[in-house]
Amino acid sequence: MAVTTPKLNVVGTSPIRHDGVDKVTGHAVFGVDVQIPGMLHAQVLRSPHAHARITRIDTSRAEALPGVLATMTSVDMPLTPADGPQAFGNAIRLKAMNVLARDKALDHGHAVAAVAATSPHIAAEALRLIDVEYDVLDPVLDAQSAIAPSAPILHPDLRMETAGEFAETPGNIAKHIVLEEGDVEAGFAAADVILERNFSTSTIHQGYIEPHSATTDSPPTRLVQPIKADTGMAFPNDSRCARPTASASRSMSVRNTRVRTTSSNVAPASCRAFSIIPIACFACA
Repeated sequence: MAVTTPKLNVVGTSPIRHDGVDKVTGHAVFGVDVQIPGMLHAQVLRSPHAHARITRIDTSRAEALPGVLATMTSVDMPLTPADGPQAFGNAIRLKAMNVLARDKALDHGHAVAAVAATSPHIAAEALRLIDVEYDVLDPVLDAQSAIAPSAPILHPDLRMETAGEFAETPGNIAKHIVLEEGDVEAGFAAADVILERNFSTSTIHQGYIEPHSATTDSPPTRLVQPIKADTGMAFPNDSRCARPTASASRSMSVRNTRVRTTSSNVAPASCRAFSIIPIACFACA
């Protein structure tokens, strides 16, 4: 019996990429290329220490620099007090704690303060005028040193959770998960060889190369809030893009129907780039 191969319209062909010429000639516009009249530019001051208590931040000299319109530290971002040990694991609360360092900087490069100015050069100069004093603490550089009995405690409010129960004392372990199936001891007793090893691996990242970017403005009379963003998606109307649009509407206290997210040219990326959208909304809200 002869097998006939169906003629395919796309597979095996070389279709034209309609955005190819613009991309290779530098004409394609991405989210980071968007410019709005009167747009402000932000710079972030980061910790030079891996673990340090912040004893003082003074932004007064930066605020006095002509062209600086605003500065921000963790004091400007109220944090809901933790109501019991389970509150520490609240995802929104953890993000709020990480956006700008509060009592302590927890990694080299942890954001400590931010500046908004009329140009990126003025914003960069303003960073040099922010005075920060640190009490440098011993760092925790890997998982093994973090769980040692003598390890510095990174989060005083963190209690290890095991099957819904929380430890009474703070530590650096967030959760203890126990997975059991069958009779382990009987299996060991019947085994000819028992091999024990410790395995570790590095953090894996998908490695997209485009900068995260989202641009919006929010005049009080505008009926629809436009957001131009690198979403990394060819189809920005799917559920993945609806999620950041919903976050943006909450950030600006407007209805979802008043937020319009427009995808820029799709960059070599993963769709993780949409997470920057709510940050742009916070800046203009």
